[in-house]
Amino acid sequence: MSAKSISSIKKTSVESVPSEDRETASIDGPAVAKDSEIYETLIVDGSNEVYNAKITLLNEALQDIGMGKFQWILCGVAGFGWFMDSFWMLAISLISIPIKRGFSVHRIAYLSLFKYIGLTLGATFWPLMSDLFGRSFAFNTTLIMSGASGLVAAGMPDFASLNFFIFLIGFATGGNQPVDSMLFVELIPASHQHLLLHESAFWGVGNLVASGIGWPLIVNFTCEVGHCTYENNMGWRYSYWAFGGLTLLFSLLRMIARIYESPKYYVGKHEDRKAVDVIQAIAKRNKTVSWLTYEHFEKIDREFAAKGLSLEGPIIEGTEGDVNKVIVNRYLENFKHWKILFQTRKMAITTTLLWCIWGFTGMAFPLFNNFLPFYLEWKGAQTGSTSLNKTYRNYCIQAVFSIPPGFFAGWLSNRKYIGRKGVGFLGGVLSGIFMYLFTTTKSAHAYLIYNCCVSFVTTFIYAAMYAYTPEVYPAQVRGAATSACSFWNRCCGTMGPVMALYLDINNGQPVFISGALFIVAGVLFILLPYETRGRAAS
Repeated sequence: MSAKSISSIKKTSVESVPSEDRETASIDGPAVAKDSEIYETLIVDGSNEVYNAKITLLNEALQDIGMGKFQWILCGVAGFGWFMDSFWMLAISLISIPIKRGFSVHRIAYLSLFKYIGLTLGATFWPLMSDLFGRSFAFNTTLIMSGASGLVAAGMPDFASLNFFIFLIGFATGGNQPVDSMLFVELIPASHQHLLLHESAFWGVGNLVASGIGWPLIVNFTCEVGHCTYENNMGWRYSYWAFGGLTLLFSLLRMIARIYESPKYYVGKHEDRKAVDVIQAIAKRNKTVSWLTYEHFEKIDREFAAKGLSLEGPIIEGTEGDVNKVIVNRYLENFKHWKILFQTRKMAITTTLLWCIWGFTGMAFPLFNNFLPFYLEWKGAQTGSTSLNKTYRNYCIQAVFSIPPGFFAGWLSNRKYIGRKGVGFLGGVLSGIFMYLFTTTKSAHAYLIYNCCVSFVTTFIYAAMYAYTPEVYPAQVRGAATSACSFWNRCCGTMGPVMALYLDINNGQPVFISGALFIVAGVLFILLPYETRGRAAS
């Protein structure tokens, strides 16, 4: 449908708005929305025209409503997904020392292994569930499941049963970021979708909060080596009860926030009336009105029916069971068309390098972060600072430095001569350099400084990855491309703990390997054929 047709459909709606609200609702008046700038909807070649017309109308309705109270609340509660992803990842590291002591575990890396197995499965399962049952279902369920599993895990009597609940925590948190980001971009006006990049700041906050909770509890309630009982090794249990309780509190806040289901999900399920209800509810929450009505969608249906076009593709006729079956088949079809990612020489190079970058960073992250407490403890012995208090104090301090780099990397990526590739290169290479310096220093203050630097610059490469990947691929293969990259990241993340099973985690071998992987990933970033800075995604 042409822009002129869409405009005519929008204009007919003004007549249905009460006269006292006419100035607010009119698309031509300055009072429509402060952000009332035209943003073109990205249309996938070959996709259903009826669906595209309705989504275009939805996007314009959201843009005309503008960025209001509802969307700012969404920014906060959607950030819980990033928060919990890092929060529970760090929770594994924080309890590693007391778990190893209390259960006399030789291969503590199994703790991280089970977490990454859960993450890999969760990253595939929850996006599919969000297509079947709605975004809000997974949006709320993942936090509830994480919190409940954390509370139960705190009471486990042995290492095997603890690993099972660590797996469940990973399975739940694995769906946080993909589902939360989907709901975010489907409810935010186009003028403010860039705020998704700033959600990464919640990652740093999650690190800080987990460290702040675990530090006093583990330091004061952890047993000495060789003298552990259930009663004198309660620190990690107290921590997990606190972690689980905080996660359930966040899930409660999400429910109180009353985040609506995605209207685009409803359009995809051929439930146009519900989509309109969501738009009107958002407008009401923002204390304004919207011109969108159900009659607009009916008009689109009539116009395309006159041309002999019917609802096919993303919108499926039939029973609820038929719709869900087709959605599942199409979801799986995305993974069968991976050859499209190699259809040209430049595309093949881009895909290969990105898979390597995502895989290397996925492997490097757990090798460094999950075994950092052991290395900090070992470094403490080398520098005369062996207490758990100083080990976890340092861990908490470095978490502070993971908060601001998300904002800085976002600003830096738009600078001339740097761009996305430059940020990725700097993040990877500097991470490796600081990790190497971290392992060679003999000064307690120096290795704390280097560790804080590592925490700062690793965010650069992750920010570049999450920005560059969806930008560089054309719309028709963007979903399959980003899913494949995420899959490689989680799978290689599982390999990190497996490697650590055969390494000496006390003398820094995982840290050396992690640094090397980050440097390689950074170099590969600069070799990517395209720079996406200043270019609109196709």
